[in-house]
Amino acid sequence: MMLIRGYYAHVEFELARYGVKEVPLAHQILPRSLRHLWGVQVFYLKMKGDYYRFFWLGLLDFRGFLVHRRSGK
Repeated sequence: MMLIRGYYAHVEFELARYGVKEVPLAHQILPRSLRHLWGVQVFYLKMKGDYYRFFWLGLLDFRGFLVHRRSGK
């Protein structure tokens, strides 16, 4: 859960950069190995413009990625 919470804070920080107001700021804490995944999600955000939908989609994708990595598949 610590990684999920960290990702949540990072997403809010990035959303603030894209103009979403009243979200807490946080340092960039994603591991280097996940930054390519984050880049894809930022592209999705810029194309769709639906900040909250993007946020939840990103969170679910990240959770699935963690489960996939832990299972060793």
